[in-house]
Amino acid sequence: MQKIIIAAVVFAGLLGAPAAAEEKVFPQPVHDVRDMYRVDVCRAWGSDCGQPAADEFCRRQGFERAERFTIAEDIGAATPTMTLEDGKACDQSYCDGFEVIVCARPGTEPPGHSPSHVPGVVPDEPLPQPPAEPQPPVQPQPPAQPPVQPPLVGPPWTPQDVMDSRIDVQAQYSLFRLLKGDPVQRIEASHMLSAVQAGVLKGIYQEDQQAPAMRATELGQWWGQILPEGVDGVCMTEPAGKPKIIAMRRGTPPDKARYDEALITAWRQCGIAPEWPVRPYDAAAGPGTPAAAGGDTLKCANAADETVLHAKCDAQYDYNIRVCDELAAGQTKVRVLGVEVHSYEECAARLVTLRDQCQGTVSEMCGN
Repeated sequence: MQKIIIAAVVFAGLLGAPAAAEEKVFPQPVHDVRDMYRVDVCRAWGSDCGQPAADEFCRRQGFERAERFTIAEDIGAATPTMTLEDGKACDQSYCDGFEVIVCARPGTEPPGHSPSHVPGVVPDEPLPQPPAEPQPPVQPQPPAQPPVQPPLVGPPWTPQDVMDSRIDVQAQYSLFRLLKGDPVQRIEASHMLSAVQAGVLKGIYQEDQQAPAMRATELGQWWGQILPEGVDGVCMTEPAGKPKIIAMRRGTPPDKARYDEALITAWRQCGIAPEWPVRPYDAAAGPGTPAAAGGDTLKCANAADETVLHAKCDAQYDYNIRVCDELAAGQTKVRVLGVEVHSYEECAARLVTLRDQCQGTVSEMCGN
């Protein structure tokens, strides 16, 4: 009899436990099993790319949303893709599809397990209860400590991360220099690499290479029209919904410092939010940095140099704070430095932490 009672208690506990969310992995998802087109990364032609397209696919499979996904870039020539909303096929080399979509739906709440929820069973009258024992006074608890803010750094970047096929060799040299440069250059280089790995930045190319040239053709231009005269780099932000591309002037740059600044300027033109933690650089963690990449670009010979570097940290904060303005304008959430935030104050606090780290690095590098 004791075993039966225990089993009943365990069963009742199981009934009362909320069901876990259900997930299902769809590798290389297709538009329709009859045509076998891969699902295009955009829900409609040139718009609603990424999360909206993945969500739409999951809804069609009977799920609520896409929990996560990865993108297969430049597969259209070998494996054409098709948009879910308007059914347009894309068979060019620049067409992107999904590599994996993980769909999810919440678990359903189980029905109540009290007798009043069981058909045909009438609940018993409540039994009389003995008088309650006097309880000791509740001791006041110390106030809860605010959660510790997670560090902004992740695993170090290595030379192998920079030697990416989506990054032109001159841009690789520049990133090597920036990763060893002043604090702001290191932060911008880290964000660029994260954006390339995440697929929101398609890559960094010379203007006449295939990716920017094909994008220019898509816009009714040719590659020679990408860069205005006197400009060494731009971010190609059109058409809307496509991953952005940084196009840099072709050839070996005669002025490496100017090239580096042009790359950062083009990166900022992309307007990609600082969504990832800032990662340091470990040159010893992989193949050696190419000799052409040069040495440390930091210049902090006097107090004037230090003032300039501190000002760069402040300017970067002023640039990034625009992300928080979206929350003030009514958006419910944004991602800042690897964390989802829901208020302007929380967003600004993340960026203040980054600014303080930047300022501290300047002081350390300048010997203060």
